[in-house]
Amino acid sequence: PFQFSFAMQAAAEAKKQRKLREFRQYLVDKGMVDSVVRLFVGILEMEHRPDATKIWTDYYGEIRDPLWNEIEYLQTNIDKLRAENSELEARQQELEEQLYAKNLELTTKGLWKGLCTTDEDIITERELLVKLCGPKAKGTPGEFPPELPKDKFEAFVASLDGLGLRQFVDETLIPSLKEADAPYASGYTDEMKTFLAELKAFFTEEPPPP
Repeated sequence: PFQFSFAMQAAAEAKKQRKLREFRQYLVDKGMVDSVVRLFVGILEMEHRPDATKIWTDYYGEIRDPLWNEIEYLQTNIDKLRAENSELEARQQELEEQLYAKNLELTTKGLWKGLCTTDEDIITERELLVKLCGPKAKGTPGEFPPELPKDKFEAFVASLDGLGLRQFVDETLIPSLKEADAPYASGYTDEMKTFLAELKAFFTEEPPPP
């Protein structure tokens, strides 16, 4: 085993020396040895020792792998796409806010039109009861807010998002008010009860102190 190991090491060393000889001969054949010798002679003849990196690049030029050009090109594109993406995200946010505002406006107008029986800017408790349950219905005192001013109505509709009632208003309440008079004459659904409770709470709450 020792002789085999020694033979393998000798063979590896011989291969290494052969590669070195081939590389030296390559440098000679390509003129690199003469070129380096001329460079060193020129440096020795200079009065001041030059910067090593500068003299090397001045003499041979900057050695640059072509892959760096591709890397810089890709990096430039990445930076450009990131900037464009940020602009698009900002634009998307702006459009989403505009869309929300427009939908809120449509819901507010649709609900107000469905509940209000006159052109006034206030819905009274009695008007609301008649619109929902019919002219013969008798509501419980305090069942609805005394008045619903139109200028606060949009804020109320906006508050429904956090309560999960906006979909009910858009898909159920507004269509039912358009399709029939007194759609809740036979009684309120659970969602309608929740809606009315939130309506009363919103329009009867005490304003915050100044």
